[in-house]
Amino acid sequence: MATLVHANSTRMYSWWWDSHISPKNSKWLQENLTDMDRNVKAMIKLIEEDADSFRKRAEMYFRKRPELMKLVEEFYRAYRALAERYDHATGALRQAHKTMAEAFPDQIPLVLPDESPSGSSCIDSEPRTPEMLHLNDALYRSSLSPVTKRNGLFYDENDANTRHEGFRQLNWMFGTGEEAASAAYADGRPRKGLNFQENEVKGSRDEVLKFEVSQLSEENQRLKNQITSESERVNRAQADADSLKGALSKLESDKEAAQLEFQLSQELVSCLEAELCRTQEDLRKLNDEIVLNIKTFSEENQRLKNQITFESVRADKAEANTASLKGTLSKLESDKEAALLQFQLSQERISSLEAELSRTQEDLKKLNDEILLNIKTFTEENQRLKNQITFESERADKAEANAASMEGTLSKLESDKEAALLQFQLSQEQISSLEAELCRTQEDLKKLNDEILLNVKTFSEENQRLKNQITSESERADKAQADVDSLKGTISKLESDKEAALRQCHLCLERISSLEAELSRTQEDLKKLNNEILLNVTNLSEENQRLKNQTTVESERADNALADVDSLKGTISKLESEREAALLRFQLSQERIYSLEAELSRTHEDLKKLNDEILSNITNLSEEIQRLKNQITSESERADNAQADVDSLKGTISKLEYEKEAAFLQCQLSQEQISSLEAELSCTKEDLKKLNDEFLLNITNLKSVEERCHLLEGRNQSLQLALDIYKDAAKAKQAELDMQWEELEKLQVSIEDEKQRSLQIEMACFSLEELHSRSQDEVMLLRSLVQNGVDALKNMELAKAGSDEEIQRLKEENDSLREENFSFSLKIMNLQDEISVFNVSKRRLENEVEHHVEEIDNLKEEIFSCSLNIMNLLDELSLLKESKKRLEDEVELHIEENKVLQIENVSMKDDKLLLEQRHLEVIQK
Repeated sequence: MATLVHANSTRMYSWWWDSHISPKNSKWLQENLTDMDRNVKAMIKLIEEDADSFRKRAEMYFRKRPELMKLVEEFYRAYRALAERYDHATGALRQAHKTMAEAFPDQIPLVLPDESPSGSSCIDSEPRTPEMLHLNDALYRSSLSPVTKRNGLFYDENDANTRHEGFRQLNWMFGTGEEAASAAYADGRPRKGLNFQENEVKGSRDEVLKFEVSQLSEENQRLKNQITSESERVNRAQADADSLKGALSKLESDKEAAQLEFQLSQELVSCLEAELCRTQEDLRKLNDEIVLNIKTFSEENQRLKNQITFESVRADKAEANTASLKGTLSKLESDKEAALLQFQLSQERISSLEAELSRTQEDLKKLNDEILLNIKTFTEENQRLKNQITFESERADKAEANAASMEGTLSKLESDKEAALLQFQLSQEQISSLEAELCRTQEDLKKLNDEILLNVKTFSEENQRLKNQITSESERADKAQADVDSLKGTISKLESDKEAALRQCHLCLERISSLEAELSRTQEDLKKLNNEILLNVTNLSEENQRLKNQTTVESERADNALADVDSLKGTISKLESEREAALLRFQLSQERIYSLEAELSRTHEDLKKLNDEILSNITNLSEEIQRLKNQITSESERADNAQADVDSLKGTISKLEYEKEAAFLQCQLSQEQISSLEAELSCTKEDLKKLNDEFLLNITNLKSVEERCHLLEGRNQSLQLALDIYKDAAKAKQAELDMQWEELEKLQVSIEDEKQRSLQIEMACFSLEELHSRSQDEVMLLRSLVQNGVDALKNMELAKAGSDEEIQRLKEENDSLREENFSFSLKIMNLQDEISVFNVSKRRLENEVEHHVEEIDNLKEEIFSCSLNIMNLLDELSLLKESKKRLEDEVELHIEENKVLQIENVSMKDDKLLLEQRHLEVIQK
């Protein structure tokens, strides 16, 4: 009855387990798995998306990163829910086992086998199936311990306890087998020492024979009971084989999941290879662009050099011209001073002559008035005299009386006339002398005007030449500003190229980190899969060993069990072959990953070379810019010297301005000049507006450069974070290596336990051989009475043969374990090599981070120096524009002065013409 209840409970137990491990029977498990599959497909779809350019791919990566993080979090939640469900299922299994043990305390004892009393008989040790199930549960938990450890569901202490319980139960199995064998033949040992003496009476012999027959019958009954118990154990072994088949189905499902993960990893590796190809193409394009930019920059640099040489020649010519101008200016100043003295003297003389001329003109006017009055009176008198003469001629006779008086009056009139003629001659002589003096003064004035015109002409030419020189200098300044702007553009372009290269390097580093993380995850998964396979293989080998020990009792059931074991061996060999294939695939994936890492290292070297070339170009640019700055400073010194010369000219011009205040006479000209000045002022305002716009543009450029600096600092911080992540990954690798060392030590301990078990099995074989010899002696003595014992001995011989085969198999398994130990040692060495490679890459990354930090500092310094140069150039440009404006104002004043002098000259010429006309009129009169 108890056996039937136990069989029903095991069936129910296996049905519950099958219903909870099959996804078809569990709707929640099926939905969770479909959600995980959908998330994985969505992640692959996001990863496989591509763009046309590197910038778009970077933007797409940063835009899709939160969605990827969300999918990873959902995947982790689903995986955590599955692990928790598995934890609940295993807890429910343990609770069911506990309730079964409480319901059937006779068949499923709660006490461990090593805690049972030592004097237990064969009947007390019969029901072992629940304990075997407990052992299977413990070993199954130990096989799934890496998964549960990863999810944090079980603790290491419980795992160690379950492992120790499993090993204790295995030792107890072998120990109890020996005790059962010794108990089965415990009564035969004194029978070997039975002494049939011929001297005893026949009655005592019959009693002894009866006693032995009774003992043999009891032993036969006990053997029958043992056979029934062994048949029950075979049934339980079949149930255990069914459970092993379920475990094998689970292993196959795990294997399929591992294959799916391996396929996903292969797809990821292919995606990464495609991404690497795209990055190589982008890198090649970037190299071509950089080479083209370097070529154009070298041509621009050569053009700038040629222009600088041309400008230096022009500057030398300008210096020579300024020197000659200085000489001419000094000469002109001396001539000007002499001319000024002469002009002052001539002005004084002219003023005195003008005063004398005004006096003479007044005298002449008075004299002319008197002469005219006298002439008028004389003409009137003459006319009167003529009339009187005519009247007197008519009255001649009348006039003869008065002739004497008339002759006296005539003589008086003649004397008066002679006096008037003398006075007129004297006045004419004075007029001629005054005219000669006036001619001389006019000639002097003409000479002075010619000299003034010549000086004004030379001054205007000098001003025109200075104006041309100023325009040339302004053009040179504009060209220098344009060159500086072009250099700034090339520098900004190089900075953008460098930023793109740094961004690409950063993305390559992120891809490398993702590849390394993916590689570490695949290595961990493969290690866990190998550990699970090894644990399953050890569990299966132990279960096979236990089944073989149990099949030695019943030959017919043993054949079936051996067939099951052979099928299990086939599945194990198949799993081992698949594991080897998975290892080969893993090695191939590792080789591909190594090749990818080598290509990434080459790309890193290419990027490093590009960065070095860019840095060398930037240093050359900085040297060229420094040389240009020096030339600009020299040109600015020359401009300062020219400005000093211009200032001296301004001083002279200011003196001329003070001396020439007659420029304010022509209002129309001044208004026209004011209108032109207003137009020029509007032009200058527009220029100032343009300069302000350029200044604002430069400020925005500086702000953008500062933002780039902030971005570079953020990238530096992200690189530092990546470095910390690499350090943490290295620490995790070290911890995993320590765990693998501990697992290897545990494997060595298990190998030593296997050796001890093999020794125990050999001892059991020796004891079995001794028992076989004893049983053969007893069978020879009692062949006619115990035919059943002979059958049992045959079974024992078969069991011996099976034990010999089992010993041979154990030796082979020991050799295979040694080989696996050697392979594990090789794997550990490979892992150590990988850790050394990771350390080297870590140091390389640290050096690259330091190099990038130095580059950022250098860029900041260059940006600061460029901003200072821009400010200095803007200040110089403003100064040059102010000087240009002042010179233009001065030139306009010179032009106005020249016009005033021309007007004065014209007015003097008009005065001269008037004087000449008056002189001619006087001469004619």
